[in-house]
Amino acid sequence: MNIITVLHIPAHRTKFAERGFAVKVDSPFKGALVPAKYYRKEKAVTGIMIEINRRLYMNEKTGCRLPEFENIKRTIGSFVSELIQYYRSRGTTNR
Repeated sequence: MNIITVLHIPAHRTKFAERGFAVKVDSPFKGALVPAKYYRKEKAVTGIMIEINRRLYMNEKTGCRLPEFENIKRTIGSFVSELIQYYRSRGTTNR
């Protein structure tokens, strides 16, 4: 089963589900990491933590990539690009 954990934002969950991943929220971990330099100091800083089950992209015994690695890499890259565009359009990021 392809499991990716993302934020509580339904649109974000939908993006992964549309790409064939099973999505869980706050499982097995909860929250996101924000650099201390910006935590509660800069409103424009938002955080998202994406947890990807290693079994999806690597052999955990050997550390070798599985054939699915490139697809997952593309999926995450595309999602991050969409997030950047989304937050730019809302004026919440200057990058």
